[in-house]
Amino acid sequence: LLVIGHTPQPAQAQINSQRHKAALGRRDLFTLHASRIDPELSWMAGLHLHYGHKPLLLVAPDGSVLRDVVGGQLFADIGGSIGYKQWVEAALVVPVALYQHGEGMADDSKPAVAGLGDIRLDLKLNLLGKDKSLFGLAIVPRFTFPTATDGYLGDESVTVTPRLVLDLKLPRALL
Repeated sequence: LLVIGHTPQPAQAQINSQRHKAALGRRDLFTLHASRIDPELSWMAGLHLHYGHKPLLLVAPDGSVLRDVVGGQLFADIGGSIGYKQWVEAALVVPVALYQHGEGMADDSKPAVAGLGDIRLDLKLNLLGKDKSLFGLAIVPRFTFPTATDGYLGDESVTVTPRLVLDLKLPRALL
C-alpha cells in the first residue's frame, strides 16, 4: 500500500511594512491630501521615490531590537490622477519595491529583494469648498488591492481606509 500525502508548509508572515503612502492627486503634497480639485477635466502622472529605514523591527519589552525583520526599503510609487469639475478625483498608485533587505520573521521568510506592493486607489469627493473658498472639506476613501508579490509588501485582502480632509486656504503674501 502506497500512501502519498501532502504536508502543508507554514505560510509566510503577511505583514505590510510599507508605511509611506504617497498621495498623488494634482493638488496633494507628498502624503497629504488637499480637499480642492481642479476645475474641468484635469490629470497628472507622477513618480514618487522614498526610502524606509528599518520599517519593521521585532523589539523586546526592554526596547532592545531582536531582529531587523525588514531593515530597509527603496520604493517607487508610480501613478496618476484624474479629476472632474472640482467634485471628484481618482488616483491610482502602483508601489514597486526597487530594493529591500532584512532578516524576516524566521530564517525561511526573508523579504524578497524587490517586488510589487498593493495597488492603491484613492477616490476624493469634494464636499465643501471650491477654488476661491476659504475652507475645504473632502472625504477620501483609500482602497488597496492584494497584488503584493512578497508578504512584507502588502496585505492579505482588500482594505479600505476612510479619510476626512479639512483645509484652510490662506491668501498669498510676499515676505
